[in-house]
Amino acid sequence: MTSRTLITSSRLIFYALATSLLTLNGCSCHDEDDYFWEFEEPPMETSIDVGLPPDDAGEPDEGFVPIDVGGEPEDPEDWDWAFPDPEIEPEPPEWEETEWRSEVVAEGLPRSFASNDRTSVVVDRQGTVWLGFHRCADRFCADPELVVARRPVGGSWSYESIDRHEGLFGLSVIHANEPLAVYLDAPDQSLALAQRRPEGGWLVDRVAQGRVSAADGFDITHDRARYYLSYAQQSADRVEFYTYNTANPTPLWRRLRDLSPATSAAFDEGLKAGNALDFYLIHRGMGANFQISRYDVGEDAWTTSQRDYTTQVSALVYRQNGQLCVSGSGNSGLVVDCGDFEDPISQREFFNNGQTYYLSSMIEARDQTLFVAYHNADEQDLRIARSEEERWQWSSERVFEGPTYGVSTAIDHRDHVLVSYYYCPGDTCEVRLMERVP
Repeated sequence: MTSRTLITSSRLIFYALATSLLTLNGCSCHDEDDYFWEFEEPPMETSIDVGLPPDDAGEPDEGFVPIDVGGEPEDPEDWDWAFPDPEIEPEPPEWEETEWRSEVVAEGLPRSFASNDRTSVVVDRQGTVWLGFHRCADRFCADPELVVARRPVGGSWSYESIDRHEGLFGLSVIHANEPLAVYLDAPDQSLALAQRRPEGGWLVDRVAQGRVSAADGFDITHDRARYYLSYAQQSADRVEFYTYNTANPTPLWRRLRDLSPATSAAFDEGLKAGNALDFYLIHRGMGANFQISRYDVGEDAWTTSQRDYTTQVSALVYRQNGQLCVSGSGNSGLVVDCGDFEDPISQREFFNNGQTYYLSSMIEARDQTLFVAYHNADEQDLRIARSEEERWQWSSERVFEGPTYGVSTAIDHRDHVLVSYYYCPGDTCEVRLMERVP
C-alpha cells in the first residue's frame, strides 16, 4: 500500500489495490473418522504434495490409503490452542491500566513492500512473537527476501531469513518455535510451505506444483493440531484446500475437496478453523456479494450459507461462543458483522468515521473482547475498534498518526492485542509493532 503525499493519489492507489485483490481466485480432539492420505511407503524426511489431479474434483488418487491418525490432544472444548500459554502470565493487567507503545522492528524498506502485502504477526504458546516482512540486501532491492523476526518473552528481536521472495505471504503457528510461513513461489510455480525446525532452520515443502502464478491467492489457518491452507488460481472458479496434521508421527500435506464455484477468496484473514474439525472460508460464488462456506473434515463436505454479506469483507473470526464475525469496508467506514452460520449478519456495527483502506484485521481475546485494526483512508492513520467482552458495545480510537498500511493482529501471552503495520513517513518504510504495556 504505497503512501503518497497527496490524499487523492493515495486513494487511487489503494482502490486499485483493493480491486486487484478482489480479482484473485483465490481440537484438540480425537475423532475415529479422522484420517489423512499418504503414500503406502511415505518418505521419511520430508512432506510432499499429495494433491489430486485437477480433473478428479475431490476423489483420492490410486495409491493413497485412509488411515486413522489418533494421538491428538483430548479436550475439544479447550480453547487454549488459540492463545499463548496462560501459565506465563496468569493475571494480565487490566486494559485501563495499560497504554499503547509502538516499536520499530525493521526500517529502510521500499514503499512497494507496503503496497504489495500486509505484515503478518503471530504468537506461539510460549509467548514468542513472530513477525514476517520483506527486506533488501542493498538500496536497489534487486533481490528481496522473506524474513521472520523473532522475540521471546523478555528478550530482544532476532531475524531469520526464509527465502528469496516478494509479494504475498502468511504466518501461522501451532507448536512453540515451529511457525509456518506460506508464500507464492512464482518462479517455481508452486505454493511454498516453510516450517521452522524447533532448533532453528526452515524446511520448505511445496504444493500445487506447476499451477501457481504471481497473481494467485491463498490463506492459512490452524486448529489444535492441523494447518489448513486454501489456494485460489486467478483463472479458475474453484478454491483448492490442503491440510497438515502435526499430531501424526509422519505428517504429510494432503489435499482436501475443492470448493466450487468460488472466486475472490484470496484473503490473508478470510480462512478460519472452527472448533469441531471444520473450517470456514469467505469467498464469492458466481455473484457479486461475498459468502461464507463451511468444510466438515470428517464428512468431507462443503456447505454454503444462504445469506450473503453486502460489504467488502476483509477479515474473518470464529469466536469462542461459535459466532462468525467479519470486518470490512462500507460506504462510510468500517463495518463489523456477527452471527451464526445460518444468519451471519444478525448483528451489525457501522463506524461512520470515513472511508477505510480495503484491508482490516480482526481478532478475539480470551475474555471475548473483539478487536479490529484498520486504516482511515483520508488521514492514513491506524485505528483500533474494540468491543467489550460479550456485550455488543463498540468504541474506536486512533492509536498511531501518520501514513500506515498492511495491518495484522495477534493475541500475546498477556491476552493483549498486538498490531503490526508499515509506517511510511518518507521515501522508505518501517515495520512497527504496536502493543499494550503497563
